Amino acid sequence: MKKTLRVILPSLFIIFLTANLSFGQLGISGELRTRPEYRRGLKTLASPGQDPAFFVSQRTRLKFNYGGERMRFFMTLQDVRTWGSTSQLNLSDDFLSLHEAWGELVISDHFFLKAGRQELAYDDHRILGNVDWAQQGRSHDLVLLRFENKNFKWHTGFAYNQDKEQFSTTYYSVGNSYKTMQFTWLHSEFENIKGSILLLNNGVQLPDSTTSYSQTLGSYVNVNIGNLNMNLAGYYQMGKDNSNRKLSAGYVFSEISWPFDSGLIPSIGFEFLSGTDQDNTLINHSFLPLYGTNHKFNGHMDYFYVGNHANNVGLWDPYLRLVFKKGNWTANGTLHHFSSAARILDPVNPSTALKNALGTELDLSLSWNITGFVSLSGGYSQLFATSSMEAIKGGDHTTANQWAWLMLSFKPNLLQPD
Repeated sequence: MKKTLRVILPSLFIIFLTANLSFGQLGISGELRTRPEYRRGLKTLASPGQDPAFFVSQRTRLKFNYGGERMRFFMTLQDVRTWGSTSQLNLSDDFLSLHEAWGELVISDHFFLKAGRQELAYDDHRILGNVDWAQQGRSHDLVLLRFENKNFKWHTGFAYNQDKEQFSTTYYSVGNSYKTMQFTWLHSEFENIKGSILLLNNGVQLPDSTTSYSQTLGSYVNVNIGNLNMNLAGYYQMGKDNSNRKLSAGYVFSEISWPFDSGLIPSIGFEFLSGTDQDNTLINHSFLPLYGTNHKFNGHMDYFYVGNHANNVGLWDPYLRLVFKKGNWTANGTLHHFSSAARILDPVNPSTALKNALGTELDLSLSWNITGFVSLSGGYSQLFATSSMEAIKGGDHTTANQWAWLMLSFKPNLLQPD
């Protein structure tokens, strides 16, 4: 099948390039980004004497965008690999994939119907995001109905997943994915305020062939008054978790920033994600940000909610951020102080609770937009952990936990529409 795909896809591209484009427009763009990383204590605390990891990953994308009468077609081919993961003389590999492939029908000037594999990115990407930092990114197979005018947007999506075409069952066994998902997003914009409401129903397959459903509902608001910029969000989760346990959890977010003419942008904010006490797990009180771009939040070392920390003790995360922009340069420094939102029991003496403080993380980054199509960025992060972090993550909180990265990105426009 993969060999067939390698023959069919290039043939389709040739057809696109040679077709009569008088009734539409074709655009082709590319992306290549290479990222070396040094890791020691990323996502979980390092152990004493643990050797650091170092590798180079690469993402390559080729994007096709065709617009015709009352329709639009979009496709992204993607290759994600680690340098050296295949031999120099390899005949083929399994790294080529289809990140996006969708078609959109223009029903009217304001109504659109999109179907296929597509990215979802809403508001600050906390609940639904494209996870662009991860080389593979995130995309969904669904149908999306959109209504949009100048000041109001309404999006509704429907997804139903299966392993393959089947005859006698709807059991879904693909890990880390929902079986069914529906959402509605409403967004309004006024002179100084923008606001959204999200309602999301998430269905997860259980081992006994039943489906567990949870509901997430809440709002995101952005307010601009002069130079003051304020973001607020709140969500509530209910229903059942992925083990069919009763779910009742909450999320609160607030951030205030004040840009200066010099290019300095200071911000102060906090996030609260409710958690479950380790000595009272009958009801799940742990909020899960589902399908968001979680690397963007709670520190770049990914200790929380990046494929981890689900159904755990939650999180308090007050932070201070300083951003400085000058010409083609952007510098960023963020200081996080992490605490649990629920009780952590001492592993040595379970009748005793540990302190809630988990640690402090410093994230530094610098980016340079070399040209309109080429950029270079890099960063360094270090976590100063406590014994409470060790209790929930393992490792040794007295060791040095560090992460460094450098990324060179190319995003050329290969063919622009007329």
